[in-house]
Amino acid sequence: MDLQHWQAQFENWLKNHHQHQDAAHGVCHFRRVWATAQKLAADDDVDMLVILTACYFHDIVSLAKNHPQRQRSSILAAEETP
Repeated sequence: MDLQHWQAQFENWLKNHHQHQDAAHGVCHFRRVWATAQKLAADDDVDMLVILTACYFHDIVSLAKNHPQRQRSSILAAEETP
């Protein structure tokens, strides 16, 4: 499994399909989350592709805390991803 390949695929998909809802959730955010996750998982027997995927898609829909549909963020995220 080539994680760099998947990371590039995810970044390409985000570039072409994801409209950033705020500046804090751009590709740099996802890269920082991935870097942190790799450090946390370094000594564990985990599926790093699952971790990578979660890092890149966990905030694909990010609604403000006072947004009326905030509780639906995860549902909206699932609808936005293939």
